[in-house]
Amino acid sequence: MFHIEGQDEIANTSLNFSNAAVTTMDAAAVLTDLDWPTDGAALATRMTTLLTAGNLRWADYSELVAVRCAAVSTAGLELSAPLLYVLSPTVDGAFGNVNPQSTVVLSLRSNVFGPGANYGRMYLPHCMFGLMAGTPFADPIDTTNFALAADVFVEGCIDDMNFSIAEPLSAMIISQITGRASRAVLQIAIGNANDTQRRRRNQLNETYTYRDIT
Repeated sequence: MFHIEGQDEIANTSLNFSNAAVTTMDAAAVLTDLDWPTDGAALATRMTTLLTAGNLRWADYSELVAVRCAAVSTAGLELSAPLLYVLSPTVDGAFGNVNPQSTVVLSLRSNVFGPGANYGRMYLPHCMFGLMAGTPFADPIDTTNFALAADVFVEGCIDDMNFSIAEPLSAMIISQITGRASRAVLQIAIGNANDTQRRRRNQLNETYTYRDIT
């Protein structure tokens, strides 16, 4: 959870977890297995490390304030009271001139081509890549370095979630359509065009850098 300093707006980003081999799971029971707030602190550190990696520009008006973990159904309904880890002190970005709607996107891939849950998107609030002069695109070195950082982030979050849980979890792309399978994230793609949280990019012919989740 991110807060814009001096404003009421809270921005969120999220990553889903489940067991890819289990068709039904008691998510509320799994939530109670977490060693909170220790696991919450670990996840906050993962996010801070990601947002300060490489040449990513995280806005100086944005502060990471909390990590929230909830048990949800495939319909998106919360099944029990969520866990909340509040950072004290909060962690702030360091870059000026970042539009509040700017975001860098982790494009999540299942590498399965079938009905539902093939692709997911994780929007990182209030951040952007610096652009090469005279172009709308980031330097390939920046996207390559950030793709590595994103890989480390997702795999690290999986490790943190599984540290206290007996039933192994994977990062997942969740299908909300009855009869469609949710699928594990097997690959991350980072594009070289800045996006926004409230609209899709404007038909840019984007180049992606890929990393496999192992």
